[in-house]
Amino acid sequence: MTIFQTFKDFIKVGSKADLYTKCEPFLKESGGLPLYRGYGMELSAKLHGQREVTVRKDRKPRDSNKETHEIMNAFFMKKYGVNVRSEGLFSVGDVDAARSYGHPHYVLPVGEFKYIWAELNGKPVRDTLVVAQKIRQAINLQPSAKQQEIAFDVLNQFTWHSDNLKKAITSGAEITLLCDKAIIIPVTDKSYSPAEIESRYSSLIKHD
Repeated sequence: MTIFQTFKDFIKVGSKADLYTKCEPFLKESGGLPLYRGYGMELSAKLHGQREVTVRKDRKPRDSNKETHEIMNAFFMKKYGVNVRSEGLFSVGDVDAARSYGHPHYVLPVGEFKYIWAELNGKPVRDTLVVAQKIRQAINLQPSAKQQEIAFDVLNQFTWHSDNLKKAITSGAEITLLCDKAIIIPVTDKSYSPAEIESRYSSLIKHD
């Protein structure tokens, strides 16, 4: 048994019927394609099935240092008016990429939302940890220079997007969701990749 035909069909079924109304902006923007997020065993157990969560606005860096985290926040505050690194919910359209962080869960922003993703030389950035690493490398090469100026120069080498969510999902880019609440659902059955969904159900997605 597959968990969905299209992702929109999945959340219309049974007890998940109310999700379509709650998450309609996301479903329209994504063209019905799912986003995933990996959770470690302990947190996954706390979620225990479908759950609506409040997105924290004070996220602390796990894989990058505090200085780089704060510099990136300053860059995004200037560009988009939000501390993306502290307030964002990281997700990806590739279930296997999400699985590398823990048990994969569907993640659906509730109500209105925004999002950020990036490309470098026309290729999607699949993990923004790469961005943080580039910043640290550049700063280490010029330790006497102003760190923020160096970091902003690095960040401006990337093309940052806040639109075309469907392209972001199918490209495999890491997508930072900006929302107040999200619904998290564990992946329990067979899942299709975005490319498989689009191939099998393109007419439904395009004309839904």
